[in-house]
Amino acid sequence: MLEKVDQKAVLQEANESVVLRSEVAGLVTGIYFKEGSNVSKGSVLVKVNDRDIQAQLREALTKQTLSATNENRAKQLLQKGAISQEEYDTALADLQTLKAQAQLIRAQLAKTSIIAPFSGKIGLRSISVGEYLTPSTTIANLSSINPVKISFSVPEKYAGQISLNSPL
Repeated sequence: MLEKVDQKAVLQEANESVVLRSEVAGLVTGIYFKEGSNVSKGSVLVKVNDRDIQAQLREALTKQTLSATNENRAKQLLQKGAISQEEYDTALADLQTLKAQAQLIRAQLAKTSIIAPFSGKIGLRSISVGEYLTPSTTIANLSSINPVKISFSVPEKYAGQISLNSPL
């Protein structure tokens, strides 16, 4: 058994710790956490204005629907020999391009919600509703202290006595 460790040399560290920031710039429309509270992994902490991205998504989905109709018509015409394979391939490529564009817009939309990457305790917030958020703006710190990491030094003369799961 080792001698008592000097309490001043023992450091407690969070198991996980992160500074929360937004990937996109925009106005903060909602803050859904209380300072010092525990938050669960996946919970929405902050919402950034997404009205313009929502409009872009509606536009992309409308174009996608029209393109799907055109592709279906082109497929029927190709089967009847009324159009060439090239014309059908162009209609299909347009549809696939618009589907990819909608996926891209959905990805941008998802970035307007800042979610907790893990469960933990959230610190003081550095933002307010109505503030313009940039990717460099700190929102708050999130730390997971269950379990906690403990750092300390062991004198060299005891190093040989320590192994994994040794009682200290």
